[in-house]
Amino acid sequence: MPKHGIPEPAVRLIRALTRHGWFSSHSDGSERDTIGLMRSALGEPLAYVPILKGKAGEFSALEHVTPAVRSSIRPVMELVPDPDVRDVLETFCDRAMDAVPQGTVLTVDSGALPSAQVLAGDAGGPMARLSESLGLRGVAMSPVVRHTDKDEVLAEAARAINAHQHGACLRVSVTADSPPCFPNHSQIRGLLGVLRLEPEQVDLLKRLRHRPVQR
Repeated sequence: MPKHGIPEPAVRLIRALTRHGWFSSHSDGSERDTIGLMRSALGEPLAYVPILKGKAGEFSALEHVTPAVRSSIRPVMELVPDPDVRDVLETFCDRAMDAVPQGTVLTVDSGALPSAQVLAGDAGGPMARLSESLGLRGVAMSPVVRHTDKDEVLAEAARAINAHQHGACLRVSVTADSPPCFPNHSQIRGLLGVLRLEPEQVDLLKRLRHRPVQR
């Protein structure tokens, strides 16, 4: 184990995936913020990646950040599940159009939504609809993917990547007291092939969870 406490294979994987090494976590008590640790281990400057729910309050906060803060963050917006998926998508895109500062690339995570087509008879799930709707509204996006995503989800992400030209974000969750679940090299090569991306076009979002202490 190296001095910085990160397994060397994980460091090699991070370097292989992206030059930028974006990391993030919530501070809700169940997770620990490891941004500074990971970035210092890679010898790169600190950048903050806030993970926000795609609700009105979060979009309002993003809209009102100062230019200085805006230049040092890469926001990730999670879509909140709801029985009316179409309404969730349209509301999210309307809020993004109104609140996302010009020139900001919005990293969008629709992983909590069902991957089925949004409308009966309509080709395309949530990612396809988001890509089209955000594009029509002039909002640049980068899709969040997981190495466990279904083929049809990755295919939609590939089309979104091609449309927006801002790469993708690979999201990996790790529980502190469990073995790491990073994708292996074969999975990474396959993922990059499907997405038609080079490693430096993929941001890595690592989320560290701590299991609650049983008392």
